[in-house]
Amino acid sequence: MKKLLLASASAMALLATPAVAQNNESTIDQGGNGNEATVTQTGSNATSSIDQTTTNSQSVDRNNRVTVTQTGNGADSTVVQQPGAGIDNRNRVLVEQDGDSTSNVTQSGTANSAEAHQEGDGNQSTITQAGVLNSVGDANDETASAGVTQLGGDNISTVDQDPAQRAVATVYQSGDANDSSIRQETAAGASSADASFASVSQTGTGNESTINQLSDVNPSLLDATVIQTGTTNESDVSQGGQGNDALVTQDGTSNDSTVTQTGDLAQAIVEQTGTGNISEASQGRPASASTQTSSQFLEVSQDGSDNESYADQRGTDGDATVNQTGTANVSNLAQGGLDNDAANIDQVGNRNDSTVNQSANFGLADIDQVGDDLTSVVNQTGRANYATATVNQSGSDNTSDILQTAEAPPVGPAWNLVAEVQQSGTDNESLIVQTNSFGAPSESANNALVIQGGADNFSDLFQDGHTNDADVTQTGEGNFSYLDQAGTGHSAIVNQSGFGDTSTIDQTGAGNSANVSQSGGAGAF
Repeated sequence: MKKLLLASASAMALLATPAVAQNNESTIDQGGNGNEATVTQTGSNATSSIDQTTTNSQSVDRNNRVTVTQTGNGADSTVVQQPGAGIDNRNRVLVEQDGDSTSNVTQSGTANSAEAHQEGDGNQSTITQAGVLNSVGDANDETASAGVTQLGGDNISTVDQDPAQRAVATVYQSGDANDSSIRQETAAGASSADASFASVSQTGTGNESTINQLSDVNPSLLDATVIQTGTTNESDVSQGGQGNDALVTQDGTSNDSTVTQTGDLAQAIVEQTGTGNISEASQGRPASASTQTSSQFLEVSQDGSDNESYADQRGTDGDATVNQTGTANVSNLAQGGLDNDAANIDQVGNRNDSTVNQSANFGLADIDQVGDDLTSVVNQTGRANYATATVNQSGSDNTSDILQTAEAPPVGPAWNLVAEVQQSGTDNESLIVQTNSFGAPSESANNALVIQGGADNFSDLFQDGHTNDADVTQTGEGNFSYLDQAGTGHSAIVNQSGFGDTSTIDQTGAGNSANVSQSGGAGAF
C-alpha cells in the first residue's frame, strides 16, 4: 500500500501572522491504494481541492497521481479522479498555474491523463475525461508533449472526451482572449480502430477554435488539426463519420474557416493567409440521404484579403481544389454525384467569381481566372455523365456560362460532353448549352469551343444530339454569334475579327457543315 500526500503553501505563514491577507487553502481526500497528491501554493486566494478514489488492486504503482502548483492571485484548481477496476487505471493530473487561473479536471476510467499549464491572468481550463485511454497530455511524463498550455490573459480552453476510446487532445494558446473547445465522443466498442485526434495551436489575439468529433460508427478514425496565427481568426471543425481528416491553417487577421464532415474517409485541407478570408466546407451525405457517402477530398488555399470559398461535397469520391489569390474572390462548389472532379479552381486577381455545380457523375471542371471581375458558371447535372468543362479567363469583366445536362432514357442520356471557353479582353460573354434529347446511344460526344478576345463580344452556342462539333472565335469588338445544332454529326466554324459583325447558324438533321468568317464591320450572316 502506497499513499503520498504533500501539501505546502505560504498559508503556513498565517499561523505566525494572522493579519496577512492570504487565503491559501488545500483539501485532499484520498481512498484506496497507490494514490499520490502534491500541492504547492504560493500567493493569495489559491484554493486546491483533490478527491481521488481507487478500487484497483493490480499494478498499484501506476495508480492515480496529482501534482498542482499554483503561484499568483486567486488561482483555483479542482481535481477529481475515480478510476474503475482494471490493470490499466493510470490516471494522472498535472496543473501548474501562474496568475488568476482556474483549472477543473475530472477523470474516470482507464489510462486517462491530463495536463494544464496556465500563465497570465484570467486563464481557464476545464478537462473532463471518461472512458478508455483518453489523454489531453501525458502528465508526469518528461517526454510527453503538454496538453492545454495557455500563456497570456483571458484564455479559455474546454476539453470533453466522452469516452472517445483512444482519444488524444492537445491545445496550445498564446496571446489574449483565445478560446478553444474540443469535444470528442465516439461510441464505445471493441474495435481497436476507435480513435480521435485533435490538436489546436493558436497564437495572437482573439482566436477561436471549436473541434467537435462525434461518431456512432465502428471503427472510427477522426483527426483534426487547427493552427492559427494572427488576430481574430476563427475555425470550426465538426466531424462525424469514419476515417475523416481535417487540417486548417490560418495566418493573418480575421480569417474564418468552417469544416463539416459527415461521411466516411473525407479529407479537407484549408490554408488561409491574409485578412478577412472565409472558407466553409461540408463533406458527407445530406441529412435526408438514406445511404452513406465517402471519400471526399477538398483542398482550399487562400492568400490575400476578403476571399470567400464555399464547398459542399455530398457525393462519393468527389475531388476539389480551390486556390484564391488576391482580393474579394468568390468560389462556390457543389458536388453531389459520383466520382466528380472539380480538378482546379484557380482565381488570381480581384473580385473574380466562380460557381461549379456537379450533380451528374464522373464530371470534370477546370476553372482558371486571372484578372479582375471575371465570372464563370459551370453546371453538370442530370444524366450528363463524364462531362468535361474547361474555362480559362483573363482580362476583366468577362463572363462564361456552361450548362451540361440530360434527362434519363429514353430521352437521354448525354455522355462525354466537352465544352471549353477561352476568354481575354474585356466584357466578353459566352453561353454554352449541351444536351441530348434524341435518346440512344448514351454517348453524346458533343464538342464546343469558344475563344473570345477583344471587347464586348457575345456568343450563344447550343448543342443537342450526338457528335456535333462547333468552334467560335471572336477577336474583334461588339461581335455577335448565335449557333444552334440539333441532330447528329453537325460541324460549324465561326471566325469574327471585325467590328459589330453578326452570325447566326441553325443546323438540324444530320451531317450539316457551316463555315463563317467575318473580318469587316457591321456585317451579318
